[in-house]
Amino acid sequence: PHYTRPQEWEGRTIPEVLRSGDHAKIAAWRKQRSEEMTRLRRPDLWERHTGAPVQSASGAQRETKDQDQ
Repeated sequence: PHYTRPQEWEGRTIPEVLRSGDHAKIAAWRKQRSEEMTRLRRPDLWERHTGAPVQSASGAQRETKDQDQ
C-alpha cells in the first residue's frame, strides 16, 4: 500500500514509512509485512520457504503431515 494522505484512515494511523516517500524503505516494509502475514496465515508455506518449523506463541511446534507418517 502507498499512502500520502490522510495520516489517519478509518481510525487507523498510517505508518510513517508509507508517508515518507522513501521507495526503498516502503519496499522493505511491504516485504516484511508480507512475510509476517504468510508466516501467520500459511505456516506450511513459511516452513518450506525458511526450512525452519513454525512455532506457536506458546512455543509448541506445529505438526506437519510428514511428522504424522
